[in-house]
Amino acid sequence: MKIRVLFFASARQLACGTKFFEIDLPENSSTSDLRTEILKHFPALEPVVFSITLAVNQEYVDGEIALQEGDEVAFIPPISGG
Repeated sequence: MKIRVLFFASARQLACGTKFFEIDLPENSSTSDLRTEILKHFPALEPVVFSITLAVNQEYVDGEIALQEGDEVAFIPPISGG
């Protein structure tokens, strides 16, 4: 199944400036599976990939959820500032 991945802020920098990336995953894959597969394409994300916030179809998700064909997953690193 095809999943569209969006990278924001420092995640985009670690993904070589990539704004979005389409990836094929097996049926019944989860957000955890996606994180593992993304590391194969963008190993520089390793320090943050398992602590980064995910939004699936513009909704923040906690924990692991099942993905569906055509989902859009945003990798959103923590933002700090004052």
